[in-house]
Amino acid sequence: MRTMTYNLELQKDRTVTFKLPNDIPLGFHKIVLVVDEKPITRSQQEFNKLLKQTSGIWQQGDGLQYQTKLRDEWERS
Repeated sequence: MRTMTYNLELQKDRTVTFKLPNDIPLGFHKIVLVVDEKPITRSQQEFNKLLKQTSGIWQQGDGLQYQTKLRDEWERS
């Protein structure tokens, strides 16, 4: 089982179309759709986009330790 998240703006015709990644094999699949009852705001969408773009940075280790290392390097310069 694999979970994918897509943010989309629902239009008047209520049609939803999305493309699955190429590594999903062809054939029959069960797809579960979960819809938030309250639409997210534009600012939440922008925040989610920024979070996705920068998520790799925070997975590289302790952020405080990294900041401390940078400050020490700056002070030596």
